[in-house]
Order: sequence, then C-alpha cells, then structure tokens
Amino acid sequence: MAPHVKFAVYDRFGYGYSETTDQKRDIDTVTEEIHEALQAAGQKPPYVLAAHSLGSLETLRFAQKYPNEVKGIVMLDAGSPEFYYNDTIDSAGGFLNKLLIKTGVIRLLFHSQAVIDSSRASHNGLKFVPDELKRIDLTATLRSPC
Repeated sequence: MAPHVKFAVYDRFGYGYSETTDQKRDIDTVTEEIHEALQAAGQKPPYVLAAHSLGSLETLRFAQKYPNEVKGIVMLDAGSPEFYYNDTIDSAGGFLNKLLIKTGVIRLLFHSQAVIDSSRASHNGLKFVPDELKRIDLTATLRSPC
C-alpha cells in the first residue's frame, strides 16, 4: 500500500516516546492536537482513521468536528462512549492513582511480580506477547501522565 497511501502514527502525550504536557486532556483538546499534528506533518485529507481502545473516542470526535476530512474509520478493540462513561474511576480513586504515580509509589509497587501480573490481567496476562514487548508495555504503563 505504501506507494498509494501515507501513514501517520502518534502517541498521546506522556506515552511511548512522546513528551508530557500541562494542557488539559479533554476530548476536544486532544482532537485539535491530532488535527494540528496531521497538518504539521503535511498529511492531506481525506483521512481513514484507525483507532484502538480509548482512541475510538478521539476518532469519533475527530469525525464529528472535521466531517469533510474523514473518509472512513477503522476501530480495533474499541469501546463506545457509553462504555467509557460507565467505566470511569471515581474522583477519590483518580486522586489516589495520581498521588501514587506522582510520589513514585506506583513504581515501587511495580517491582512486585504480583502487581505486574494484576496489571496485565485485563489484557489476558500478555501471555502471547514476547518478553521485550512486555518490558516496553511496563515502561509505558509507568510513564502515564498525572
């Protein structure tokens, strides 16, 4: 497909190799950042957007905000907005998670194989993933922004 199409891949702020940010992380801000990144990279519409997991929300919002720029959407293991709405962490849990990350306690906990296994349980234990990718997954988990 390479001779006929261009690909653009991005990581959210704080994940993978991306920088962190102090900008608010609401859906419209993220969608605008994706739009700006595509323009800055010289990508031209129409786009076929491929979204994974939580990225489905950003993709749907992008298509709502820029309908003339989206030709199609591919969803991989996606959830509907209703799924994410009902699956939110309460404010006390969110505060506690942020505190554990900010203080470094979460990194200390992730020295325990039991904690690592528990974290991976929602992803079938990553049992079909090579060890090197498991290490990358752990690094990305610990790099989550507050």
